[in-house]
Amino acid sequence: MANILQRAAFINWSPPANVAGMKELNRAAFRQIFKIPAIRIQPKLCSLFLQRLQSKTLNRQRVANIQVDQTNKLNKVVLLHPEVQFDDSELKFVNDNQGELCSYSLEVEYDYWSVKDIIRAILRPDTDQAITSFESIGQVAHVNLRPHLQDYKKLIGQVILDKNPHLKTVVNKTNEIDNQFRVAPLEILAGDDCMITTVKENECQFRFDYRKVYWNSRLHTEHRRIIDLLKPKDVVVDVFAGVGPFAIPAAKKNCTVYANDLNPDSYHWLLKNSKINKLGNQFYTYNLDGRDFIQHIIRDTIVKIIVSDHTKIPAINHVIMNLPASAIEFLDVFRGLYNDCLLRNQKIAKMDASCLPRIHCYCFSKAEDRKADVINRVESILATSLQEGSYNVHDVRDVAPDKHMMCISFDLPIDVAFNKPLRDESDVE
Repeated sequence: MANILQRAAFINWSPPANVAGMKELNRAAFRQIFKIPAIRIQPKLCSLFLQRLQSKTLNRQRVANIQVDQTNKLNKVVLLHPEVQFDDSELKFVNDNQGELCSYSLEVEYDYWSVKDIIRAILRPDTDQAITSFESIGQVAHVNLRPHLQDYKKLIGQVILDKNPHLKTVVNKTNEIDNQFRVAPLEILAGDDCMITTVKENECQFRFDYRKVYWNSRLHTEHRRIIDLLKPKDVVVDVFAGVGPFAIPAAKKNCTVYANDLNPDSYHWLLKNSKINKLGNQFYTYNLDGRDFIQHIIRDTIVKIIVSDHTKIPAINHVIMNLPASAIEFLDVFRGLYNDCLLRNQKIAKMDASCLPRIHCYCFSKAEDRKADVINRVESILATSLQEGSYNVHDVRDVAPDKHMMCISFDLPIDVAFNKPLRDESDVE
């Protein structure tokens, strides 16, 4: 037994070295045979040996510790850890139960190895920079390959597809997003050309063509965070709604939702998703520029709707602005937005902060003090100072080294809504 252990003490548990540098996938080349120390036993003693020697067995994922004996199919073998050492009591247990120390040839093939195993074996000179993860968008996998991996991109795509049966397509982003619709330029690495997919998130279904719209599965917790802030019967305005990751769950929560997106394809799938999720008649969709939408919905629609008793108007509770590259620049549209409302001119109801929305505005920041950076930029656009306690800055996620996606949530100041400093609430009666 000692000699067997000595020969098998070190096993490089990885695919064969000769796959390094492979650019066209050859699955047969990943066949590997390992010599594993083992104990030959009678089949009826399998449970006993596993229980007594549990800490000494091979315990590798996707490899059973009990195998059929290669020399006699009537027997079984217990696979042992390559560096196993037995104490006297364990050796006595083996001998008392007629166990025979032996060596077992364990054969593993391409199907055994994980994506990480295969890619790292192929890219050995670049192991530290090898791809080990991808974003899953329903049946589509999205990778962002660095330039030095371009020669391997088709192989990487095929390996990901092989190892994830639920996937149908693997795509790679070919350049930075630089268009107004936030649609990533993509190339297909493996699988079907069709990128219409379905994603389940926050108890809702979203169907869309990933090639033509923006979707980021890594934002699912952020979507959930905002949805948890909403209350049933709230009025929610989603300025850059995309295919509806905020708007659809909000409507399912019994909020009245006004959802907009400039991208015609996003608008198309927003309508589809409203039907898929069986939303009621309190879900309104628009295909407008964000600035025009805010002016139309808030100033020309909601603010001027007078209820039958002529004493109040419906308040907007939340405005969501998820366009981190430029949403802050749209905030100036709120300056004086309520100037022409009937509340001010006809004294229909008293205007106070409760009638104004809480705005959730997304942006990017590379500053050392990201919170201060976001606050300063918002205050500069609004031409006012946000009052302590009226705002919150949330670090959503890092999107690149020293670049974070941020969300600032703040109550729209009254002086901004009417574009003038207010001495007290009587000024807006």
